[in-house]
Amino acid sequence: MEKGECRLDEEILLLLERRDEIPEPGSFLSARELEQGKRWRHEGRRQQWLAGRYAAKGLVARWVGERAGSKPACHEILIIRAESGAPVVQCPPGEPLGISLSISHSGEYILCGLCPVEKGRLGVDMERPEPRSDAFWQDYFDEEERRLAQGHPGGSDAGINLLWCLKEAYLKALGTGLRESTGRIAVRALGPPATDGWGKAAVDAPEPVTAWWRIDDETGFCLAVALLPP
Repeated sequence: MEKGECRLDEEILLLLERRDEIPEPGSFLSARELEQGKRWRHEGRRQQWLAGRYAAKGLVARWVGERAGSKPACHEILIIRAESGAPVVQCPPGEPLGISLSISHSGEYILCGLCPVEKGRLGVDMERPEPRSDAFWQDYFDEEERRLAQGHPGGSDAGINLLWCLKEAYLKALGTGLRESTGRIAVRALGPPATDGWGKAAVDAPEPVTAWWRIDDETGFCLAVALLPP
């Protein structure tokens, strides 16, 4: 997946984008979102949040445009937080759009994904394939998962971060994030990549999940997508 858009399983739309210059927030955020953005005290996190919202609104606008024939302006799209913390999309503001949206940040890159709610609940995650501590390996992965990560063709750093991405993507689709224990989720297999570069993953979890993984050729990031039933 080179930087840009791609489709997964037909109805899942993904966008991987570098965080470059962000327009003036008032040009793409509503008054409600501008207030929401003030909660970020750390400027770096605020810029990351703004970049995620800007990228996600662009993706939503293109999705709506495909179906309605014309794209809404970014300020006509409202992304708010549900009580669970998951993003909820309204377009126009006050009218739920009927999509499941997920956003992930890592360094200077943003990964967004969406699908119709009737397709399911979507979660995406991305991580740099960086070395992890021994405690991380022991605390979050069982012996079978550690062997799986160590045997990954891209190396153990890529393997362990990929497994972590899959767990986080599942929890995002579930709507809990890391408030839910990762100990209830175990990645059991990573299938070979298809021609589009995405491979299927076998994940044991409380809810049935369809999951995909990828090591992005251009950026080297570990990417994961999880889809739970509606």
